[in-house]
Amino acid sequence: MLPREPHPIDPGHMPPQSLRFGRFELQPHERRLLVDGAPATLGARAFDLLLAMAARPGELLTKSELLDQVWPGLVVEEANLSVQVASLRKVLGGDLIATIPGRGYRFTGTPAQVDADLASVATAPVPQARVLIGRDADLSRLEDAMRHPGVVTLTGPAGVGKTSLARVLAARAERGALWVDLAPLTQADQVLAALARALAIPLTDDNPWPALLRKLSGRLLVLDNAEHLVDAASKLVTQLLQTAPSHQVLVTSQQALRVEGERVQRIGPLALPLDSDALDLHEGAVALFVERARGADHRFAGSIEQLPLLREICRRLDGIPLALEMAAARVPVLGLVGLRDALEQRFALLTVGRRDAAARHRTLEAALDWSHNLLAPDEQRLFRICGTFSGGFTLELLVQVAADSAVAESRWVVIETLAQLVDSSLISTDAANPPRYALLETMRDYARRRLVASGDESVQRSRHAHALADLARRAAAPDIDQSAQALMLAEHDNLREAVAWLLANEPARGVEMAIAVASVASYGAWGREALQWLESCEGLVEGGTLSPLLRAHWWRERARQRVVTRDPRAVAMSRRALELYQGFGDDRDEFMALGVIVRASYETSDDVEELCVAMRALLARHPEWPLSTSVALAGVEALACEQRADHEGRLRYRLLEYDLACRCGWQAGADAADTNVVATLLKLGRNEEALSRIRNILDRLADKNSRNAAYAWNAYLGTLLPLGRYDEFRAAALQAVPVIRKNSVTSIPEHYAKLLALEGRAHDAARMIGYAHSAHQAWGRKPEAITLRNLGRVERIARETLDETTFNRRVAEGRLLDDAAADRLALGPHD
Repeated sequence: MLPREPHPIDPGHMPPQSLRFGRFELQPHERRLLVDGAPATLGARAFDLLLAMAARPGELLTKSELLDQVWPGLVVEEANLSVQVASLRKVLGGDLIATIPGRGYRFTGTPAQVDADLASVATAPVPQARVLIGRDADLSRLEDAMRHPGVVTLTGPAGVGKTSLARVLAARAERGALWVDLAPLTQADQVLAALARALAIPLTDDNPWPALLRKLSGRLLVLDNAEHLVDAASKLVTQLLQTAPSHQVLVTSQQALRVEGERVQRIGPLALPLDSDALDLHEGAVALFVERARGADHRFAGSIEQLPLLREICRRLDGIPLALEMAAARVPVLGLVGLRDALEQRFALLTVGRRDAAARHRTLEAALDWSHNLLAPDEQRLFRICGTFSGGFTLELLVQVAADSAVAESRWVVIETLAQLVDSSLISTDAANPPRYALLETMRDYARRRLVASGDESVQRSRHAHALADLARRAAAPDIDQSAQALMLAEHDNLREAVAWLLANEPARGVEMAIAVASVASYGAWGREALQWLESCEGLVEGGTLSPLLRAHWWRERARQRVVTRDPRAVAMSRRALELYQGFGDDRDEFMALGVIVRASYETSDDVEELCVAMRALLARHPEWPLSTSVALAGVEALACEQRADHEGRLRYRLLEYDLACRCGWQAGADAADTNVVATLLKLGRNEEALSRIRNILDRLADKNSRNAAYAWNAYLGTLLPLGRYDEFRAAALQAVPVIRKNSVTSIPEHYAKLLALEGRAHDAARMIGYAHSAHQAWGRKPEAITLRNLGRVERIARETLDETTFNRRVAEGRLLDDAAADRLALGPHD
């Protein structure tokens, strides 16, 4: 048989109108089969075969008849017919085509004719509204918006619940509502026909609006799922409201119509649970998940004890109702723990949608495919690139990753395309200035899958990592750049992924980046994690493949980080860096290494003064060095004074350190120096002066969870105790303790023990000693010498009241306390 173009079925055998049977609609003139309103993929011969059989339902069609109709004028083997029947059964199921052995086939469906002009339109009365959970505020805002004539558009990402919200509002409409689902439509000219069909009137006049409006009779018009035909929907709404301005229209769409007078209501995911009990089983995403899980299995408890797991599941599903409902359906089989673990493969897991849902909402991937397929190719590409970011991104960072530097207009192309993705509800933005953009985690996972499928993942991950490495390099530059540091510190999640990618693919660049990030993050809430990134480079550094200079940088930064945790190994690390630097003759690097050695020398050291002299000489030799080097020297001089017990000298240098840091615009350094001033004032017994200074620091850092804020809170608590302000201590601790713990400062057990001892609560003080030792063990740190001295004082006070057996029992009890129990013991009400 010679190859030739598919031949359509003889018009004489073609039904004059579209045919609907069950979930299917056969449209002869459009040569299309709809399944649940969505076009199915059928080959030309398979379509002709289905058309031939559906035109004569219940009749036996012999093989020769079908071969003549589907392959007219050709000699074709019967095996071709079997292949096409098998193809149809994959789409229709096995029941609609019956095989009559040895003779032919019979179509068993019962097709109903549909007006051909309106064949593709799926309309219905207002669908029954399900009980809304977690949408009270959205519904209230929507009702307020609908109090006036005109159009209101509900926008939001796929599966967020726009249709559910519209159903509730439509059910409450005083004069009733007309519901038109646009999802099954594929062409712009079908939108007006859909409205006419819903009103059961023909489109015969050049101006159909008088007849349409008479039949609409002032009812609320709801256009559901308009995003794929947004231009046609906009035109229809505009024409309707120009003809009858008093009417009301509600539209659900992933993007706004952009017509005059439109009031856009953006619908976000359900409220996600906090770590506290502020949102419980009856609120937000958790409430919806529990309700749907109970619907799937009445034995599901949804108890308070399950809240941690429920919180984690709801967060990982971004509070998207569609995803939550699909996940809840898996609870009877997997349980909560199994469900949480299975979310690593969420698109394979979330495939159980409601049978009465539209086809695009029966799996999570289908819902996102619908949204993705509406995008233009350049929008799809940028969406994939956005998937490389973790924790959001700025416009400038996206431009650096996505723009073609060889094309001057590329930056504006990225900006315009990003705006389209925001308008399409695929990317969200906050209210900050400048704004920050983000994908929901589910969207990001989907975008990454698309990126992998495109074959462009390696290139884009490399560009992402290099952009973040460049940002870290600028933030860590010697001439302090506050804005660059702030930008870097905001990219915690992106930095984590960039460091990991570079260490695996470009090790030297990865080590450089880890050093830069750790140096800037020292004063941030995630400085401890940055230290772990730095430590993970040890194998590469010791492997001998990196340059000696890069190894020296790594040893110096590692030592500097260890100084913060008072690790005694910091001295040896910093001396190793110094040895490497001395081989290069780089004065500034040698200067910085000397400073780390002094900072690492916690106890009295004979060579501290000698090291200070060397640093003074190097700084005098280089007046061109940035002011930040003078800040470093002032801090070293203060430490040298501390070792000599010269606390007046220590205060003088700490004040100089603070002044110099302010002059060079290094706010984080100035905050750190200020907390050091406080510590020195406390050492001098100038408690009231220290307290005043601490309050100023806390006012300045009120909205920051920085390590400097943790140190300031720590000093504040430590100052209140010797002043006997125990009630003030407890009130302050409610704010202070979360910040201190978040920044891995280990002083809380010590403060609690001292408080309880000073109040004469010997039993509880002994318990707190046990908690302190177990906490330090959990942190993997030995208590510092000063901590051991303070706990020793508490122990002596407790032993004055308790006998040996009782004391040891209370200490053992304290070792079993967790953080929350320790907080209740120290800060809660007591007799």
